[in-house]
Amino acid sequence: MEKKIRTPLAAILLTLIIARQIFVLIYELFFNDYGIHIYIYNFIIMGIDVFLCGVLFAKKRNIVLVIALALKTILDINVIVYLIKYCYYTSVLTYLEMALEIIAYALLALYALASCEQISIKAKLSKVKEFADKFFYLPALMMALSYLSIFYFSLGGEINWETVLSFLISLILWGLEVAVWLSLCLWLKDPYSKKETTSSTADDDLGDGYYKLSKHILLLIFTGGIWYLIWIHRTTKHLNKAPNAEYYNPTSKLLLFMFVPFYFIYWHYKHGQRIDSINKAKGLHGSDMATLFMILGILIPTIAAIIMQDKINAICTSKGTNIVSQEQPSTIEELKKYKELLDAGIITQEEFDTKKTQLLNL
Repeated sequence: MEKKIRTPLAAILLTLIIARQIFVLIYELFFNDYGIHIYIYNFIIMGIDVFLCGVLFAKKRNIVLVIALALKTILDINVIVYLIKYCYYTSVLTYLEMALEIIAYALLALYALASCEQISIKAKLSKVKEFADKFFYLPALMMALSYLSIFYFSLGGEINWETVLSFLISLILWGLEVAVWLSLCLWLKDPYSKKETTSSTADDDLGDGYYKLSKHILLLIFTGGIWYLIWIHRTTKHLNKAPNAEYYNPTSKLLLFMFVPFYFIYWHYKHGQRIDSINKAKGLHGSDMATLFMILGILIPTIAAIIMQDKINAICTSKGTNIVSQEQPSTIEELKKYKELLDAGIITQEEFDTKKTQLLNL
């Protein structure tokens, strides 16, 4: 298996964000007068984003990436200090959002440091990397929560086509920002693209639940919820393979998801349990995630869908044992009993062979 560091999806998405920043900055220079310090601040933000984008396109997991993220953290700390000192009427919500954004950048900078290519750093921060890989979505979750007020301001007041359009634009920009963070977290978790030395592996060979994560993220953001509903159907169908799972009709579950209030909470929890049971059966890490999926399903369904798909992909591509039915130990015990009966001469060899065929479904 040949491994090659891939360019993270975050680099491409960040390019779109930088292009928007340039457009907004040009517009403000010609049509608004916010003061020179605001323009300098925006130029610095854009400069750091360009620097970060260059590091990601260069596929560097080293101290340069950490410096870029640390600069963003320091910049945000300076902003919140400025707000506290000079902006007395700033709302508590703004301070909370800024604090969440600082936590997000600090966590991501630490994750980047733990993922550095330098051997000495990797050795010292191996425990941090192990923890970060398990909870890789935390920086993206903090960043997602730090932008939630945009929905309140977009739909505040009278509902008309302008406020609806503003809301849709805000939703797309928010999704784009969260996608950048989540894809960067996933890249730090595993920056390699796996290629077979003999032949390429098709998605179909990896199981019907597998779906390329970069495609999944883009479809969730840009299809206006259509892909999300398709994903609910296909995930319900795939997770029917969980050990001892009751069969769920995918179409019925999709209709319940769409039209029954709060059913989505139940769906995320039950299918989180199914992912957990498959993980346990395969001996994989990351079990006991059902409650987290339920909470994310309530707060940020997009993040829940991305993390759940990532877990399903890990199951489909794992080299662990196949899903083992919990009935197997009792089957082995029954075979032992019949073998004892055979050895004692209570049943014949033919009767033992017949029972063995029945138990093992041969």
